[in-house]
Amino acid sequence: MSAIVTAAIDLTTTNNTKLFEGNAGKVGDVNICFCNRHASSEVKIRYAYVDSDDIANVALSDYKLYDKVIKPQGDPLVWTGQTVKAGHSLMVKADTANAISVTMEGIEEDL
Repeated sequence: MSAIVTAAIDLTTTNNTKLFEGNAGKVGDVNICFCNRHASSEVKIRYAYVDSDDIANVALSDYKLYDKVIKPQGDPLVWTGQTVKAGHSLMVKADTANAISVTMEGIEEDL
């Protein structure tokens, strides 16, 4: 059975933040949108697909985006077609607190 999955967070800290974790017995396909709400400053983001729920210890090989600059109030950055396996997590981070909104939408299906 398929289910719609969504998440929306405001990166209120500069720490690694879990956006989503794949559910047991499921596989997901999601799209992620990063939006810089800051009026005048560029913000650097990081995004990783982590093979566990340990987002505090992200391996360099897990990063999909690393210090990618998002312009202020500009076009959002959209990452499409990310597969999420059970027990794997999506980690997001920004170098400036309270500037980046992250939304995710997609589907999860039974294995």
